[in-house]
Amino acid sequence: MRITLLTIDLWLEGCNSLKAKRRRTGKIRDKFARRSNLAVHESGFLDIHDRSQWSILVIAQSQNLVDQSIAIIEAELCTELDAVIVDIKRERLY
Repeated sequence: MRITLLTIDLWLEGCNSLKAKRRRTGKIRDKFARRSNLAVHESGFLDIHDRSQWSILVIAQSQNLVDQSIAIIEAELCTELDAVIVDIKRERLY
């Protein structure tokens, strides 16, 4: 069993309310939370309108499968998200 924590920092240009922030970042939770090998939650910048941090825990039988899942997540975030990705961190937990 392999576990990796993916942390994504976002900048939401022009976002001036928490409601607008939730509307723009809710796609992350909706899209990735349905997958059986992922756990997704907003983990930082909770009260800042134009910033957001999301943590995605990826669990799989092999590191190769974890890395494949992370590559898919990163590609989908780059193409489908209405935000600028400021930073992405990977932390292997097990």
